[in-house]
Order: sequence, then structure tokens, then C-alpha cells
Amino acid sequence: MTARLPADRRMLIGLASAAVILAGLLVYTTGAALIVAALAALAVLVLFPEITLGLFLLSGVIKTPLASLAAAAGVELDITVLIGLALLVGLVFRGMKAGFSSLIPPADCLVPLGCLSLIILLSTLFGPETPYGREKAFRFLTLTNLAVLAPFICLNSHSRLQRFLVINIVLGFFVLLFGRVTSEGLSAFGSTHIAAGRTLGLGVLASAYLCFRQSSLLRRLLWLAVGTALLAGFLLSGSRGSFVALVAAVAATGVMALAVRRGRRLVLAVSAVAGLATLGVTLFAPAAVEVMNRRLTATVADPLTLTARTRLDRATAAFDAFAASPLFGAGIGGFDMLFSNVDTGRGDYPHNVFLEVAAELGLVGLAAFLLLLLRSLRRPFRALSYANRAAAASLALPRLILALACYALVNALFSGDLNDNRLLFAAIGMCFVPLEDQT
Repeated sequence: MTARLPADRRMLIGLASAAVILAGLLVYTTGAALIVAALAALAVLVLFPEITLGLFLLSGVIKTPLASLAAAAGVELDITVLIGLALLVGLVFRGMKAGFSSLIPPADCLVPLGCLSLIILLSTLFGPETPYGREKAFRFLTLTNLAVLAPFICLNSHSRLQRFLVINIVLGFFVLLFGRVTSEGLSAFGSTHIAAGRTLGLGVLASAYLCFRQSSLLRRLLWLAVGTALLAGFLLSGSRGSFVALVAAVAATGVMALAVRRGRRLVLAVSAVAGLATLGVTLFAPAAVEVMNRRLTATVADPLTLTARTRLDRATAAFDAFAASPLFGAGIGGFDMLFSNVDTGRGDYPHNVFLEVAAELGLVGLAAFLLLLLRSLRRPFRALSYANRAAAASLALPRLILALACYALVNALFSGDLNDNRLLFAAIGMCFVPLEDQT
């Protein structure tokens, strides 16, 4: 009898094969085959909400080609909303099967999240009324809240967490294989190089976690090779904010490792793996290193670029908005009106989540957001502290969650508005999921 492949390798092969088949059907077929492919994809999204969550958080990378296909068929779709609906249906089915009573988030999560949501709702009702503000509030109350609550149902076991990580790796490979290099860096499917870098960086973290979880040297080398390939694409993206975020996440993991028993051994292991991956990229993809080096050098040595200047202007405007109304802010979406003097539709934002919340929701909203963030980070820190005292079998999971939270948080300091940073809110939700059920 032939031995079965390990579960993680079966997941990777299965998801990659399904993704390639679906992509081929979407590109080369029309009519009935396209409908069958869409129905099959919808079934997977509903049956495996952890996979859907991965697509939902990184929908900015894939939504343009899917929206174009829908437009060609005469249908106008918001792909993020569509994936969110599929995620919601999948969560309902999963919750009905497991029982919702055991999946209710703790008060530490619900109270600050509810306060922040209420502040945004009241800001919409009593603040300046703009189409962008209404849409921003609606998306936060639905899609962004969904990102916080989804992990309680679809990431509450280690096998589900693995599927979530693997779909992020698959998305990273799609960006790497089908992306094109522009003057700014690698981008794919009509998205920006920032979105590509964020996706690939998440894939690097997922690969590193799966590498350290393996007991077999061969499997570790497999995941090391996967992570090295994604790291090459990540550097090729030229996304400076994501680069800083990835470095911060790795550094935070090292600092946390030193605080617990046998931490120095982990620091040495992480350093060795990072060194091998960097060496592999330098030898086999030197162009990727050159792109990131050029982007970082330009940031330090050259005068302010147009992008940096506009972000500095937005930061100044955010401080001015906060100073004008420090208690309640300019209202949700109000920064756009202050900065542009008109409702731009898509909306301007400070490209920094803390400045955005302070400018639009004031001290009241900022306090609720900080309470949610700090309460969430306390959970995995406490798990690490307990594991250090009780010599628990595994410290990998709380380290992963803190690394993901750090990566998402630093990314949110450089790009995206409150709703674009769904990854940060999903990481907040992951912090509250009972860690002992996943080890």
C-alpha cells in the first residue's frame, strides 16, 4: 500500500490544482463551462470559509479580472462584497453545524468593536453627509466587522488555519507567476505593486510558519523553497511599506522568542532560515533584490517623491482635522471633504489608520480603536507567558498570530483606509480565538 501524502502537501497540491483549472476555465472558456466553473468555485467558497476568508482579505489583488469577466457578461459586481457574502453563507453553515453558542466572541472583543461601530454609525447620522462617508460606514459595519468575527468560526482549529495559510501562499504564487514588472515594481491583475507586496509578504510569513511546524527535514526544505520563491516576488514588488512591515514582523517574532524558554534557539533557527532564503533570492533572482534596493535607496537619498509629498500633505491635513475637532473628529469620510473640498467618490484618506481614525472620529473613536487593538494583542502575549511558565508543547501559534498582527498593523501605517485594512481587523479577531483549541 502506498503511503498518503501529508495533509499540508495534499492541501497545497489540491488548492493549486483547483486554482489552475479554474483560471484556465475562466480564461479560455465561455458559456456553460464558465457557469460550471463559477458554481464549483462558489461551492468551495461556501464549504471552506477559511479559504474564502483568505480571498476576502486579499480581494484587492483578484477583483479586477473577475469584475471584468462579469462586466463582459453584462453584470456589474462588487467582487469584495460577493466574496463577503459567500463567506457569510459559509460561516452560517459552519456555525449551524458546530453550534453558535460556543463561537461567540468574548466581551473583550465585542465591547470595543461594538463601541467603535456605534461611534461610526452615530458619525454617519449626525456628521457631514457624503456618499463616500455613507459607503465607508456601511462597509465597516458589514465587511470589516465580518473580518473581525469570521476567525471565531472558520479558524478555530489548526487544520482550518493551515488551509487559510495555504490559500494565501497560492494567491502569492498567482501574483508571482502572472504579475508584470512596472517602473514601481511587480503588480498583478490590475492591482498596485503595494497590493502585490502585501499578498506576497503574507505568503512569506505563512510559509515560514509551515516550515517550522514540520518534523521532517524534507518537508521543511519544501516550505523553505516555497518561502524563498515568494520572498523573491515580494522584493520584486518594490513595496516599501510591506517591506518595513515584514521586517517588523520578523523582528517582533525574534524579540518575543527571547522572552520565553529556549527562545535563543528559535532566534538562531529563524536567522538561519532567513539567511538561506535571502541567499537563495540573491543567487537566483538578483533583479528582485535590485528593485527593492533601488526603491529603498530612493526613499532615503533622493528628494521627496510625488507619492511621499502627497502623503505628507495628507498627514498634515489629518492633524489639522483632529485639531479642529479633537473630541469627535470630522465625521466618518469627513477627511475627504477637508482635504479635497469635494466628495471625490472613492475618497481621500491619510494612508495611516491611526491618523485616519483620529481625524474622522476624534479621541472617542481613537480610544475605542486602541482599546480593541490592545485587548486583542494581550491574548497571544498572555498565551506566550503561560507557555513559558508551564512549558506548553507549542509556542508557534501565538507567535504566528502576533507576527500577522504586527505585519498587518505596520502595513496599515502606510497604505489603505479603514476598510482596505481588513487584514488588520482579521488579525485582531484571530488574537481572540481560543489558542488552546488550535494547538
